[in-house]
Amino acid sequence: MEFDRVKFTGLRVTKGLSQLELAKELEVSRPTVAGWEQGTIEPKLKHINQAAVVLGVQPEELIIAKKEALV
Repeated sequence: MEFDRVKFTGLRVTKGLSQLELAKELEVSRPTVAGWEQGTIEPKLKHINQAAVVLGVQPEELIIAKKEALV
């Protein structure tokens, strides 16, 4: 499971939210949101769930499901 930072960023921009505005909604700092978008920080599950509500999507839409090789 991996956070889809590209989709997250696109949804934020589409909603017309700045990193700071979204950070305030999620009660985190702007650098935290920037870190999520840059891939230097992984958001906690609670933040993914909160972000999904703010961005109007299901939490699963912010996750990339990696298929594991069947060995």
